[in-house]
Amino acid sequence: MKPLFKKILRFVRPYIEVGGLVISNGSLTFVSIGAQGKNIKKISLKVPAGTIEEGKLVEKKAFLSLLWELHSQITSKKWSKIPVIVSISDADVYTQSFLLPLLKDSNLEEAVRLNMQVISPLDFSRVYSDWQKIGSSQKSTHEMEILSSFTSKELIDSLYDLLIAANFIPVAIEQKAMSIIRLIDFSQKSVPDGEPFFVLYIDSDGLSFSVIRDSSLYFNHFSSWSNVADQRSLDREISFTDFRNLIIQETHRVINFYSGRFSEEIKKTYLITPGLEKEVENIIQDNFSLEVVPFQIKDYPVELSFACALGAALRGTIPRSRDIQISLAPEGTETKFIHSQIISFVFFWRNLIIVSLSVLAAAFLGVFILMNVFVKNTTGDLANLSSSYNVTYFSSLKKEADSFNESIQRALIAKSQQSHWSWLISEIYRKAGTKITINRIFIQSFNVPVILNARAPKESDAVEFKNALETISSLTKVDLPLSSLVPIDADTVGFQVTFYVNR
Repeated sequence: MKPLFKKILRFVRPYIEVGGLVISNGSLTFVSIGAQGKNIKKISLKVPAGTIEEGKLVEKKAFLSLLWELHSQITSKKWSKIPVIVSISDADVYTQSFLLPLLKDSNLEEAVRLNMQVISPLDFSRVYSDWQKIGSSQKSTHEMEILSSFTSKELIDSLYDLLIAANFIPVAIEQKAMSIIRLIDFSQKSVPDGEPFFVLYIDSDGLSFSVIRDSSLYFNHFSSWSNVADQRSLDREISFTDFRNLIIQETHRVINFYSGRFSEEIKKTYLITPGLEKEVENIIQDNFSLEVVPFQIKDYPVELSFACALGAALRGTIPRSRDIQISLAPEGTETKFIHSQIISFVFFWRNLIIVSLSVLAAAFLGVFILMNVFVKNTTGDLANLSSSYNVTYFSSLKKEADSFNESIQRALIAKSQQSHWSWLISEIYRKAGTKITINRIFIQSFNVPVILNARAPKESDAVEFKNALETISSLTKVDLPLSSLVPIDADTVGFQVTFYVNR
């Protein structure tokens, strides 16, 4: 019933896809995955040199032109609004976690706000900020841990205005680390809960280190390529030695921070380093006693260079009412998205009504023409009948009418003798309750056993259901063959019950 309800809901409320858009110094990448995750669209455009530097917009006109080019590759409809989760450089976001005592919701917001005002890297009036819970402190069950994020209003406002101008609707804005962590949490289902690890993500912006505990970001450290390039004067080339030393140096910082903060060691790292997997893996293994896991995207046919955009697109699949993750978008962003949903809803139903009315009008026209033809033919037949009155002809017509009436009478008698099974189906579903899912009920006749296929959380629930069926007085020989109990997955077992129904 649930899949049917979802299909009906999708029909009356058209699906609005939210894609993932990543903005980097060197590229714009976009990914959308479709309603069922089967219609993958991925686009990457190179950002002209000097357009974005260190995550800051320098050439706004060039960037706007690039956004329009991206829009044209996503859809041919220039006026179409495209909702996106925007992922920006970790260099532009300051992230910090802090502890608070357990508070009621009415006091929690104010307490978080006061703490965020204290730790804000800029004047609080000049930043967009947000927060989310990331679990309870292990030191005390009377404390909770909060992750806060901050970014410059000036940067976000200029970026937001350009996106709106190019007919993109930013549903949420987050740092790349959040997008990457979401993808790992979605793809690497084998990661044990609570096992700490860090992620090294390398792209055109630089090196991003993210410490993860309980599937939540606890700390992010970003190192720009300029940290190496500046040491080599104006040369934009980075030697492998400098690259190697940078990874070793920054990895030491992350490991030392974590061990000092949590008094335990990180033992695993995930690498998302498109084109540099083996080199980075060798550097880490040669210098640290870490388990290195080169990350692979298994669930979608997407290259590793689109990993961040895919992680952002996965957030777009979360219903807006349940998305409580950090967003650094300006206030009113959700309102614009809701407006776009309303417009899409109105357009959908307007088109549906127009099509429906057109079909009805065509149907009425067809019926009108058919009835006219029928009336003309009937009038002609009556005229011919009155002019050529024939007793034998009318006698044959009477026989045909009598034969037709006899057929109707036999059909009515057969219908009155039919068995009604609705009471049995209702009783079975009532006995099934919420634990048992009915897959199929095969009914032939009273002389053949009814076969019922179903699913249950565990075998004992199947046995209880079989016992419940035995309490129905009209059922006999209720049987649950042990051979029919077949595990479907860790939480579900399939089974088959047979029984006879008394007349």
